[in-house]
Formats: sequence, structure tokens, C-alpha cells
Amino acid sequence: MTQSPVEARTEGDQEIVSGYAAVYFDERDSGTEYVLWDEPGWGRCVERVRQGAYDRAAREDDVRALVNHEPSLLLGRNRAGTMRLKTDATGLHYECDVPRTNAGRDCLISIGRGDMTGSSYSFVPRKITWEEDNDAKLYVRWIEDVDLWDVGPVTFPAFEATSTQVGRSLILGDARDEFKHWRSVVKPPKRSYIREVDVRLRMIELEMGVAEPIV
Repeated sequence: MTQSPVEARTEGDQEIVSGYAAVYFDERDSGTEYVLWDEPGWGRCVERVRQGAYDRAAREDDVRALVNHEPSLLLGRNRAGTMRLKTDATGLHYECDVPRTNAGRDCLISIGRGDMTGSSYSFVPRKITWEEDNDAKLYVRWIEDVDLWDVGPVTFPAFEATSTQVGRSLILGDARDEFKHWRSVVKPPKRSYIREVDVRLRMIELEMGVAEPIV
């Protein structure tokens, strides 16, 4: 998928800014996943968003449109009717009626000059799943559902495919703790291996005379 620029247009006397705040994972486009880490001892881990992960939030959540996630740079709000959200096969799309404020005017100027070309959203994950992709030799953290806080144009998008940053859902340390817990649950040591170790330890104890033989 080619990156789609954030758009500023005029309808009547109303300036409107629109773009994709976040995109779903597309296996044809590496720009639709976020690399959490890729290093020795940890392997490679990416974060992907499952198709439909934004549907509930787009219908139910009270979301603001902000510039660079800054609360003081407010552009609109979906519950006020000044910003609209929808989801499609690509991801989460927003459209905002830009206010006649300093924040609104500065935003339009930055987009018009080509200084600001991407979008982002802030969120908290409601549902996460993990899986191991043996063919690709990587671990995948899937975002299945989110609570949305804000969307809007930003200076630095995190996903290459987002048009005007997908906010990271966890700091790296928390993601690694979550990953370690998942690994301990889904891939515990095999019972046959544990039994083999127990037997070998018992034999060593008997040889050293520190254990009673089993009758």
C-alpha cells in the first residue's frame, strides 16, 4: 500500500482535515507492522493490528482530534459532531472540521506546506493475543480491540503506511514482560524433559549417598 498523504480541503466555508489515523496489518506491506524489538536473546517481535480492531471504538468511544497528541491543540471531537470516525478495509479514518483557532490555522499551514504528512492515534489495548510465526521466525503481538483517546495529524508517524503516528500501546519493558509471561504459559518445558531431569538428579543423589533408594 502506498502511503496516502493527509488531506486538507474546503467544503463551502469549512476547512476539513482527513486521513488514516491507523491501519490494519496487510501482509503485502511491511509498513503496516511496528517492530517492537529485533535483537539477540529476544528474537524479532512485531506488533500488528487485526482487521476490525477499531470497529467498536469508532462506534462507542469519545475521541478528540488533536495535533501531535497535544490536548491544547484541539481540532474537534466526535461526540460534538466536529469530527467523524469510520473504519474500512484499510483501517481507522477520521475527518475533522478545522476550527478557526490558532491551532487550526497552524495545522492547515503545516499540511499545506508539506511539513506535516502523517497521522496517529492514542489508545489503550483492550484485547491482545500473541503468536509465533515459525515460517517468518518472529513473534507477533496482535492488537484485537482498543480504547481510543485521540486521533489527528502528527509530525512523525510510527507506521509507514499511516497517512498523517500510530501511538505505541505499551512501553517496551511492559511488552517484554507480557511476552515472557505468554512464553511461560504457551511453551512450558515438556513433561518428558522434566521427568528425565528428575530421574538424573535422583541417580546423582543415590551415587553420592545423599538419598534413600526408592523401594
